[in-house]
Amino acid sequence: MNPSLAVVQTLADTYKGTLMAACAEARLKELKLATVAPPPMQSTAAIVPAPTCGGVEAEVGSERRCLNPGGSFKDCPECPEMVVVPAGSFMMGSSESEEGRVYLEDPAA
Repeated sequence: MNPSLAVVQTLADTYKGTLMAACAEARLKELKLATVAPPPMQSTAAIVPAPTCGGVEAEVGSERRCLNPGGSFKDCPECPEMVVVPAGSFMMGSSESEEGRVYLEDPAA
């Protein structure tokens, strides 16, 4: 047995009937699945260098795509459409003078 599996199994057995045991048993299932998972399929297609992406390369559904600000994509036909926004930053919250503001909306420090 894998040493990690043995340690987690010992935790599950030692703390049987507790939250710790439930967590250990869940982790044990994950570890067992990871050890029996088949290796990824190797592609026989020729590898062609991709053109340089001017945005961000990401896996969308089962394909690798270049996502640019203003573009959109869906992970699956039933999934919501996602819009790519430009990189940047903002301060979450609202100003003290905003109508309807509550104290929980203070900007992050």
